[in-house]
Amino acid sequence: MAAFSARNARVIYEGLALLALKWTVNVKADELDVSNMESQGYADFIGGLWEADISIDAIVDSANAAFYIWPGKSTSTVTFYFDSGTARKITNNNQYDASTTAKTIAFNSLFISSVNVDAEVRGFVRMSISAKNKGYFQMPAL
Repeated sequence: MAAFSARNARVIYEGLALLALKWTVNVKADELDVSNMESQGYADFIGGLWEADISIDAIVDSANAAFYIWPGKSTSTVTFYFDSGTARKITNNNQYDASTTAKTIAFNSLFISSVNVDAEVRGFVRMSISAKNKGYFQMPAL
């Protein structure tokens, strides 16, 4: 079985790698009912607009100034890597080379709908980010 491992998964947010603990991308399409008298007694549907709900759970890296991620903000490019493959670290502040053979879901822009910041005395500062796609996004060819 050729399963993906998340051991090298990552999120590149506007050029910076977030210290992500988990990410989810839920893609859905509008369900348009085109059932008609010629459907031979069966429902029939076609897909409408595509939409994606995104969540990211990450450790806040002080070097990346992750606190600029706030609700109401629209981002530029955000890429989710299943396995980072050949991505190479090119700077000390977690920037990565964009050339990679890894499987990705790439968004031209996201709308940040909510951000939750959690800080513990005996822990680290953690952010949970919820977002939606703004326009086009590219799904991987798995």
